[in-house]
Amino acid sequence: MKTGGDDIADGTAAAAAGDGGEPPIAAILGIPFHGTTMERALHDAEAAMAGGGPPRYWVTANVDFCRQAAGSPWLREFIFHADRVLCDGLPLVWLARLFGAPVPERVAGSDLVPNLLARCARLGRSVYWFGSDEATLARAAEVAGRRYPGLRIAGWESPPHGEVEDWDSAATVERIRALAPDVLLVALGCPKQERWIERHHRTLGVPLSIGIGASLDFIAGKQVRAPRWMQRVGLEWFWRMARSPRRLVGRYSKDFFYLAGAAFGQWRAGRRANAEARRAKWPREAGALVWEGAVVWERRSSIPGWGVFELERGADIAVDAAGVTRIDAAGLGRLAGLARQAARQGVRFALLRPSRAVRRAVRAMGFEELLPSSPEEGGGA
Repeated sequence: MKTGGDDIADGTAAAAAGDGGEPPIAAILGIPFHGTTMERALHDAEAAMAGGGPPRYWVTANVDFCRQAAGSPWLREFIFHADRVLCDGLPLVWLARLFGAPVPERVAGSDLVPNLLARCARLGRSVYWFGSDEATLARAAEVAGRRYPGLRIAGWESPPHGEVEDWDSAATVERIRALAPDVLLVALGCPKQERWIERHHRTLGVPLSIGIGASLDFIAGKQVRAPRWMQRVGLEWFWRMARSPRRLVGRYSKDFFYLAGAAFGQWRAGRRANAEARRAKWPREAGALVWEGAVVWERRSSIPGWGVFELERGADIAVDAAGVTRIDAAGLGRLAGLARQAARQGVRFALLRPSRAVRRAVRAMGFEELLPSSPEEGGGA
C-alpha cells in the first residue's frame, strides 16, 4: 500500500505529477479533461497507432459536449472513460485555471486533425474517414493528399441519414477491418459519432478512433476557420455563429446559459466547502481503512495533494475520504483517474466515508454513479 506525503492545500502537485503515461485530469463541468498540449496529444496518438493494446478512443469536448453530457448518462460515462478527453474550448481552459486544475492549452479538433494527418504522412500511417457527405470526403481527400505528401488514406464512407441504430454497421465494420487503418476519424457530430464509436470501436481492429465533428469541412474548404486573433481570444464561436446563424444561434444560446449555470454551480460547491472547512472541528487525520481486501490510501486533509501511487494490479481501489476538508478540480480529476484505472483493470472503485465536501463536489460534477461511495458517509467538511 502506498500513502501520500505531506499535506498540500491545492491540486498543483498532483496535476504536475500526472498518473503514469496519462496526463493529469481536471474535472470541469462534469467532464474529466486531460491537461495536455497539442504536441503531447500527437505523441500519444503516435503511440496509440503503434498498437500493442486494446482499441482506444478519444473525445474532443467543447462546451456543447458538456451540456449534452449533463443530460445524458450514457454520454457522460462514455466521455468519462475515453482514453483522452481533449479540451476544445477556451472558456473551459479558463475555468480549469479558476477551479485549481490548469489545462495547458486548448486542443481543438479542427487543429488536431491537420496536425495528425501530417504526423501520419511522416510516419507512413493510414487513416480512414467515416461520416460527413461524399462530396466533402472526396474534396478533403484531394486537399489532404496534396497538402500532406505521402498520406495514406485507406478509404472513406458517408453513412446514410437517420439513426445510428438503423445503419448496416456490420458491413461497415467489415470493410474497415479489411482495410486495417491505423486511425479512424469519425465526422458525425456529437452525440452521433460518440454513439457509433461506443458501439463499434472494440470490434473494428483500429488502434485509435477519434470523433472529429466538422474538422473535415475545414480541410475541404466547406467551412472557414476564424481569424487567428479571434481564436486566441475565444471568439471563434462568434465567427462560426455569424456565418451560420440559422444553424448555430439556438445551439450557442443553450451552451451559454448552460456554461453560466454549471460554472456557478461548481464554483459555489467549492466555495461552500472551503467556508465549512474553516469552521469545521472535524479531525484532520483520516485513518486508513481496510475494505474487503481493497487497496486503501489514507490522506491527512486534502485529496488534491496526493503524490503518484503505484497501483497493485488486480486489487480493488478504495479511498478513505472521511477527513477531506477541501477538494478542487485537480483532486476530483485524481479520483476520476483512479476510477478510470479501476475500470480498465476490471476491479472495483469506491469512496469510503466521503466527507460532506467530497459528496458535494461529486454531486456538482454529476459523478455519483462514476465515483460510487460506500454506504457509510463521513461527516465534517
